[in-house]
Amino acid sequence: SSWYDHVNVPTWNYIAVHVYGKVKILDNEGAVGVLQRLVKRYEKDSEKPFRMDTLDEKFMVSHLKALVAFEITIDKIDAKEKLSQNRDAHNYDLVLHQLHKRPDEQSKAIKKEMERVKRSLFKK
Repeated sequence: SSWYDHVNVPTWNYIAVHVYGKVKILDNEGAVGVLQRLVKRYEKDSEKPFRMDTLDEKFMVSHLKALVAFEITIDKIDAKEKLSQNRDAHNYDLVLHQLHKRPDEQSKAIKKEMERVKRSLFKK
């Protein structure tokens, strides 16, 4: 990759969470309840918050067919991350610099997390 001070192939940093447990598939009523809670939470600060009760029933029923709502009773959570931990401080900073130049939110989020972990990786 051209991001390092030496020849290398491109790799991508990531953060992933694996959740294990018992899954319960929700019926349409349960799915609507989940959607209502999501809309209420994420629309509350909008200038004109979306309201589920503005949708007609035919529209709602047709769109519920494309949705599988579920709940998980969690037994175990594994978090994995690859954040250039194998790089030296100089190359780590080169990656941070390249991520800073990218416009997408994912790159910004990875950069922020890499900056947080950097302190523990490169203690002086």
